[in-house]
Amino acid sequence: MLEKLYTTKMTGNAKTLRKRFSKIRSRQGRASRAAAAAAAVTLSCTAVFATVVMAAVDGRDVPNGQLIINGSSSGVDIVKIPTVLTTDTDSYYIPLREVFEKLGYTIVYNVDREKYADIIGIHPEETFPSYDDRSGRQAENYLNWRKGLVANETDNYIYGQTSWYNQFPLIEVTAPNGDVLLWQVGCQHGFHFSGPVMIDSTVYVPVRELAYTLGGYDNLKWDDAAHDTYYEGVVDFNKEDLVITIEY
Repeated sequence: MLEKLYTTKMTGNAKTLRKRFSKIRSRQGRASRAAAAAAAVTLSCTAVFATVVMAAVDGRDVPNGQLIINGSSSGVDIVKIPTVLTTDTDSYYIPLREVFEKLGYTIVYNVDREKYADIIGIHPEETFPSYDDRSGRQAENYLNWRKGLVANETDNYIYGQTSWYNQFPLIEVTAPNGDVLLWQVGCQHGFHFSGPVMIDSTVYVPVRELAYTLGGYDNLKWDDAAHDTYYEGVVDFNKEDLVITIEY
């Protein structure tokens, strides 16, 4: 089962993925809005649930990991935030701006949600607890259940609901070729990617997100013996030595 959820056996075809997203959104009455937006912007933050982490990074002053980009090496903080929703390898995080700007990306925080209202929806009148528009359950009940899934040792969590009720600012991530990704603290990426988290005012994203963004689903591999994912291709990750290698 996990192999189907976490690996390249999922389709990488953009048209198929758009149809899949549209089917999901149609159950929420938002299919037409999502389909129209998909042609203009790559929506990396699909409709799921929110977790925000506010915690210190073990008091480190010196980066604990190594980032190698086309042979050039630098230090980088790699933070492990395990949950039962992710495999072991998928629970490692890196600082978004620090890593992606080295790859030529432009990062803009606190983007006005109105700019992408047609994609994410704007519901400023909704306050916690609100009702889950997919099932009618109270968000409070759902979130109490979700808390039981989190195995992190950090102290403070803020739980949002679906992306339509997540009021955290958007993050605009623009690739060197002009493609735009939208991420949001606390909004989980589709297909079981963990969402960005906030640690000491710094946004971190999973190494898995880096591997997928640069190498696509072909970069996400499955080790059946270890029952775990691993990354191989444009992005390689040695989690024992905390070394990320990027060749492109």
